[in-house]
Amino acid sequence: MDADAEAARIRRATVLVMQTVGLPEMLQAAARGESGALDRLLPVVYDELKRIARRQLQRLGAPPTVSTTVLVHEVYERLAAHQRLSVEDERHFYRLCARVMQQALIDHARERGAGKRSGGIVVSLDAVQAGEWDGAEAVLRLTDALDGLAALDPALCEVAQLAWLAGLDSDEIARLTGAHRRQVQRHLKRAKAWVLAALA
Repeated sequence: MDADAEAARIRRATVLVMQTVGLPEMLQAAARGESGALDRLLPVVYDELKRIARRQLQRLGAPPTVSTTVLVHEVYERLAAHQRLSVEDERHFYRLCARVMQQALIDHARERGAGKRSGGIVVSLDAVQAGEWDGAEAVLRLTDALDGLAALDPALCEVAQLAWLAGLDSDEIARLTGAHRRQVQRHLKRAKAWVLAALA
């Protein structure tokens, strides 16, 4: 079994375990602001958050002081700063975590002076999907484009964020959104066309 197939098998097994231990109930408790809810949630989602963090770090080019563990803990601290975790469900939670990670990495890049917008950078979504982002500037431009897409079509933007930021595949997105796999792929194709036009 190759590494990708094994990683997919582990992710599916993790999802089943999370459903068994009551991830939806944990998210609801965190949304209600119950004391200790986030502390109980973190061990259950930790491996998936590390996977998302790894993908984010690969795309941005990790600053020397930021590891997957550091990034996951920074996400935890940022989420814990709010009394209530405003999430609707699992997909919203992972999308939120991916966005918080992205923002944390952009903040780190800005601190190093790498986040200045020059306007001259070209962003290739094929490179983005392959994990070959061209540094923090590309991520800033992609974030702006996704924000524009969200204003026009939130459903398309959600699918794009789950794929490009959280690193989920079409099957995982279909499970989380309740959509058919082919519909997810059509949404990704439309989102890619819109974002490419926005980045041109």
